Amino acid sequence: MFDTIPSQDARQDASRAAPTQDVAPGKTTLTSRLAQRSGSPTGSDVPVQGKSTGTTPAPASGTAAPAAAAKTPKQQLDAFVAMTAKDRDGFLAGLTAATRKTLADGLTHADVTGADHESALRQLFDSTPDAEQDTLARWMAVRFNIVVGLASLGGKQWTKAGLRRAWDVLQTLPPAQVENNVELSKLTRYDSTSIEGWASSTGEAAIGYGDGHPIDAIEETGAFTDPGDPLRNTNLFDVTVLHEIGHRVDPLVNASAEYCTTADGGGWQGLNTSDVATRMVTESNGAIAQWDASKATQKQEIIQALQNYVDAGSSGSLDTQFLLMPFLASLPAAEKTEIIATIRKDPVVDALEKGISAGWTKPDGGTAINGRIYQKSYPGQWTSYNAAARARKVSTYQFRHPAEWFAEAYSAYYAPGTTKGQLLGQTDPKTKDYFDSTVDTVGAPATASGAGKTPKNGQ
Repeated sequence: MFDTIPSQDARQDASRAAPTQDVAPGKTTLTSRLAQRSGSPTGSDVPVQGKSTGTTPAPASGTAAPAAAAKTPKQQLDAFVAMTAKDRDGFLAGLTAATRKTLADGLTHADVTGADHESALRQLFDSTPDAEQDTLARWMAVRFNIVVGLASLGGKQWTKAGLRRAWDVLQTLPPAQVENNVELSKLTRYDSTSIEGWASSTGEAAIGYGDGHPIDAIEETGAFTDPGDPLRNTNLFDVTVLHEIGHRVDPLVNASAEYCTTADGGGWQGLNTSDVATRMVTESNGAIAQWDASKATQKQEIIQALQNYVDAGSSGSLDTQFLLMPFLASLPAAEKTEIIATIRKDPVVDALEKGISAGWTKPDGGTAINGRIYQKSYPGQWTSYNAAARARKVSTYQFRHPAEWFAEAYSAYYAPGTTKGQLLGQTDPKTKDYFDSTVDTVGAPATASGAGKTPKNGQ
């Protein structure tokens, strides 16, 4: 089982490396649940764009007659929905920055009762000038029943371009995964020199990008994929939004804790970090495991040197740890070199050196031990998975951690511009079937065949 992941999943820079400051693992848990939400997004511990004031807007001067008669924001929205295209144009032209904001602030998600209302909100959003950032965010908050604002770390106001692109992505997803998702409460933005993101178990999905990024044009060209991977050449902003939303869908179906432990899901296992070296040596059954039985102390010192390397993280050299082994202290230099060379014949050594630092970026994920790849997924967290599963990958980053495995599969399944499930099915048809039956139907009404799952909400 995988009870915890770091509170932030960082999808960063050219290697999707961890954040510059490591986040302590176990700080928050995937099984944390939010209170059931209803109506409009409420409450936030971060500065919020577009938060409702609850006031009723005064009728805008110069608007069409149907809207002028409306008294509440809901009535104005209903009237707008019923207008002809010409009357809508007149209504929009008559709005000012102040009346537009008041109208947006006065609406809640409960006022959005169907596709016509959703389309009307998008027209109101599209007609809002770029400079009215709070109002733009509020339109999106009303549409998707989430707080839209500044990230809790390094927060920055959304641009219209970013909101528009994120809106286009979210509107393609099942409502149970966005507006009715009890595990998703905020869509936030922070400033970044690259397009990246993170998600936390508090319900926040944060997207990082710079104001100057041409987010409509930037494609994934190898930062997180190998040639031929389904997510290669997809829009990087879109996939990042999907990835972070995927993290907040994961707990609805317990994907990373359950499906990802199956053979079809990669066969992921969490490791006891203090026992990594012993486990790998045992699984390898190589030179170290078969060390001269009469020299048991030497064998234990070798295993301890390997474990010290694990404990040190990516700092330091494994050879340095070997030279600190007590049984080598009195030996001549040439003999020390010969013994270390013998130790290095065990594939455990190569597997550790590759797996300790972004192992998922290495060719084939590193060196397999008895059919499994061992790696440090996050500081203090080691995992292993079936090496053969990489033949079905959608990206290299998918193999950082079971939670990333699911989020990347989610991105491939819902990738914009493709038929739902098309990209994922190209390389992993069994996981595509899992998404069809379990993920895409979460929260849907049950059928006679049992299709449609209800979010667990921590039960």
